[in-house]
Amino acid sequence: MNPFPPAVDLDATALTDERLLEIVRSGGEWAYAELYRRYEGEVRRFARSLVSADDVDDLTSESFTKMLQALRRQKGPVDHPIRYLMVTTRTSAISLRQRHRRQDDLRNHAALRADVADQQPVAMDDDLVAAFARLSPRWRQVLWWNVIEGLSPAEISERMDLGAPAVSALLYRAKQALRAAYAEQVGEDA
Repeated sequence: MNPFPPAVDLDATALTDERLLEIVRSGGEWAYAELYRRYEGEVRRFARSLVSADDVDDLTSESFTKMLQALRRQKGPVDHPIRYLMVTTRTSAISLRQRHRRQDDLRNHAALRADVADQQPVAMDDDLVAAFARLSPRWRQVLWWNVIEGLSPAEISERMDLGAPAVSALLYRAKQALRAAYAEQVGEDA
């Protein structure tokens, strides 16, 4: 197996899924890029039917990341990668819903709300609080763990049952969304 990119005269789009999976198993990351190109749209459409718009990118990334990790361990699909991706997407969506449900239960607990209210700093930026509240629950949680509790992406990945790279990507998108929401909030108040 050649783990290096195909020669100029070899067209990666002409290779079968099975052949691309073999190449990925032998270290050919370029073949994985071709699988991603082939199936990313389909996985994204399926993810949209399972989760909120805020979570589609994360769920899509997580599904492809899990398949790549499995292939690197010499596991995962040997043919029809889309089946593997769909099952992974569905399973990850279920886990995500369960995490959201647990987070909602915690948020709705009256004693916890009272405790959090007692711990709020005296000088709070109301625009920042409003912008933070507009984020998806998943983004708020990952930002809280990283910024407030000081957890690293590796520590967060254990709590969320995700890989550290997926958590880093999630954290990046959450920070970008917070910046955008804050800028919009400040603009609305002006």
